[in-house]
Amino acid sequence: MRKSISAILVFVIAIQMFTIAYSTGVERSSAAAAEALSEEARERLEELVAQNILPDSFQRNLRQAITVDELARLYYREERGLDRIQIDHPGFDENTPDYIKAAFLYGMIDDLNDLKLTMTRAEAAKRISKSLTYTVGTDVFTRDFASVKPSDFHAVGNVLSASVIPAIQGNFQPNKPFTREQAVIGMDAHSSGNIRGILPFSGLNGQESITVGSNYAYVSFESAKDAKEYIGYQVKNMTKGVKLTGKQQRIDVGFAILELWTPTHEVKFTFKNGLERLRFRGDSVLYGTFVYTNWHGEGYLAEPRELKAGEKANLELQPDSVHRKLYDRMDPILKKNS
Repeated sequence: MRKSISAILVFVIAIQMFTIAYSTGVERSSAAAAEALSEEARERLEELVAQNILPDSFQRNLRQAITVDELARLYYREERGLDRIQIDHPGFDENTPDYIKAAFLYGMIDDLNDLKLTMTRAEAAKRISKSLTYTVGTDVFTRDFASVKPSDFHAVGNVLSASVIPAIQGNFQPNKPFTREQAVIGMDAHSSGNIRGILPFSGLNGQESITVGSNYAYVSFESAKDAKEYIGYQVKNMTKGVKLTGKQQRIDVGFAILELWTPTHEVKFTFKNGLERLRFRGDSVLYGTFVYTNWHGEGYLAEPRELKAGEKANLELQPDSVHRKLYDRMDPILKKNS
């Protein structure tokens, strides 16, 4: 009997010791996870949890790669005023969350199939840059500059300049995963203001209705007066050199085909194929391939021209006249050296 009692006591003590050891191990594991986060990320995380902004699933594993859906939720969690926006794209309906609609509207996502994807820092930079209000204007350097693809210069320059994706010990690390922690740190530095990352909202008064597809934006106004004000404020600088008649017109503005005073919408933009970058500089518009000197980009200069009646619109990006002459001279040289 005494042996049975002793055996039971040993068994109970062993269970207690295992429980204490397991609890201590969990605490140490949690503490280690907490220590892995930067102080900035930990403080920001605590704020977001207190404000009930982050879902439970996002409060763990902050060192793992973030998905496109999670990134969109961080950036557009408080987006309002989408009632006047109609998303015309497969899969979008009245049940689509507002933050997803906003991510499409501003150009962060192109398709609902993107949502489960995780991203490298370079891939995240491209999505963020397109949805980011243009910021390049200061020199941005990284020690691992050579590891950034030339096609990503514009995007990387934008996110670094805006501090949306910070450098890590002086390096951008383009091929590393973009983590939840990094997204949390930079989320407040992000701001969006362009339809599909291209067409500015500036000049719209909030009373118009906007239909947005993957490569177009149609704007209808409540009155002709509102339409004229928007055209005069925003469209006029895109159509420099073309006389606006106040009647139906089709104008190739370089980066898009612009239609004014159509039977269904006062302003229609059909963006050209492959358009990812646009820059408004004073009264001119730059688009297409950007060449950088210390992160300052110059692209094709928009040279608007009115399309004739019945003329087929060219939806492929075309270089401006200066670049066309340059390419005509370079092509024979490149053929000789190839």
